[in-house]
Amino acid sequence: MLDNLDKYTEEEVVNYFCKILGFEHYEESPRDKETKNFMITAKLAARDLKEGKFLTEPPVESHERINMGSLVRINHRTVKPMKEISYNNINITVYRTIAYSTVGESDDQYDYMEFLDLVKEKEQ
Repeated sequence: MLDNLDKYTEEEVVNYFCKILGFEHYEESPRDKETKNFMITAKLAARDLKEGKFLTEPPVESHERINMGSLVRINHRTVKPMKEISYNNINITVYRTIAYSTVGESDDQYDYMEFLDLVKEKEQ
């Protein structure tokens, strides 16, 4: 079932996206950098929704190997559909995209980022 966000205030939309990211609500001044990045992600998704900035195709999962001489860097991009919403009579799927890199055999993650991608449903 689609969640209709037409009557949500801007603050309610931001809180909605925060919940998708695993937070109860938006925090104005979070103490740690990781939480701050999630809050920025929620605000950007709310702005994209309001401005009608949607992707036409879902993001693509990938794992790209880059040979760096003695080491191999792998750029990972994982994608997961999270919610289906409706806004201004447009059906949208919200995807959570996680991008990060690993080097060699290490599980340490570098350049870690999360996005909420809004994908407009194709018209029939």
